[in-house]
Amino acid sequence: MKVGNIEETNADSHEADSVTREDYFGDVQNLDHCIKNLKVLGYFQLLIANACSSIFSMIQQRQQDIEYRESDINMKQRFAVAQTLYNELAIIEFCRLEVNKHSLVPCP
Repeated sequence: MKVGNIEETNADSHEADSVTREDYFGDVQNLDHCIKNLKVLGYFQLLIANACSSIFSMIQQRQQDIEYRESDINMKQRFAVAQTLYNELAIIEFCRLEVNKHSLVPCP
């Protein structure tokens, strides 16, 4: 009885192998099936290509965002330095004018 079961199991696995082989190797009997598989694979390749393009675009946009933020930070820092220098120059000019004003007015 065990021998019969083993033979049946081997026969079943052989049939499964032949079905699997038909999926992978094209011949006259499974030509339509292979063509359908190729169409499906082509569709998946298109989906994969579109996904890769989308991911690449998102990475590129992210890089542009990072570069913009860095340049924005640099511009803000330069503006802050320029504003500080302008304020210091304005204070110096104000002090110079105050000194000139006091030197022009005679003291009683």
